[in-house]
Amino acid sequence: MPTTSIEGPHSNAAAGTIDGVTFTAFGQPQRIHENSTGASAAFGTSANRGSRYFNCFNANQIPSDATITGMEIVAGTDFDGSGNSNFGNFGSTGASESATFRVYLHNGTSYSSALTLDNSVAATGVTFNGDNTEVTLTGGNKRYLGITTLGVLAGANDSLSGLSFDPADQADFGFAVVCIAISATPVFGILRGIGLRATYTEAATGYSHSVIGVASGNIGKVNALATANIGKINTLD
Repeated sequence: MPTTSIEGPHSNAAAGTIDGVTFTAFGQPQRIHENSTGASAAFGTSANRGSRYFNCFNANQIPSDATITGMEIVAGTDFDGSGNSNFGNFGSTGASESATFRVYLHNGTSYSSALTLDNSVAATGVTFNGDNTEVTLTGGNKRYLGITTLGVLAGANDSLSGLSFDPADQADFGFAVVCIAISATPVFGILRGIGLRATYTEAATGYSHSVIGVASGNIGKVNALATANIGKINTLD
């Protein structure tokens, strides 16, 4: 199945109301855009801060007749090559100060439930709640997935996290990182390089007939069809 590259956002908005909580935008949220240069961090110092980032995919990058089967939020290298992306506390945060985060997907209309996070990255100052949908980072320069580790922050290549994604709306696909709680006065935020990666299946083209979901042992004969007109037999292209 085709998979896009890590595509960074070109637009942002305040995360708005999620699970009954209203979030105001990070400071300097545009710094996370794929085409931004210079300073690479959006930031916050209080709870209930968060931004929604979207407009990641170019027009028709995902074919209009594709079926999207997976959506991931991925930490990659800053799009201008200056460093690695992540989110968490910055160096000015005190040793006992903390911030707690959640991550969501957005299909252009609705948010997913809070996404499951990777608790294998747990380390000193990095703790997760019981269902791994919240991560609390305590102390300066504590980040998820870490300062140098890149990879999938949340989501999966074979799951849509309870949402449906219509390729017609791909410019509106997005994600949100939000801070839901703090202790004392940490300085936290996101570093540029985070984006979306979509996995999809393409519709069969150039075929006038198909036999789908039938075990090969149950197909006795295919008559009167030229090979070029047989799109799929037993789910094999």
